[in-house]
Amino acid sequence: MMRDYLRHQPDNPRSINILKAVVSFLDVLHAVIDNETISLITQSLDSLNEFSMGNLQNQHLLFDSNSIFFLSTCFSFLIFNPQN
Repeated sequence: MMRDYLRHQPDNPRSINILKAVVSFLDVLHAVIDNETISLITQSLDSLNEFSMGNLQNQHLLFDSNSIFFLSTCFSFLIFNPQN
């Protein structure tokens, strides 16, 4: 139930989809992946993993957002920049 609340807050006048906000944040960071932003990206991906664990609707939202692309980009960065 709490993970549904991350996506929709029916008791608030303005509902904010936190999953979409984190995915949008990743989209911004994706453009500037470097040694300083990789930890923010990793933390954001960890959060998305927690948000979607056991919640099928959140998993669908993340899959539809192509967030797997961010993982691929992060892995590529880490492979080609082994000092991290």
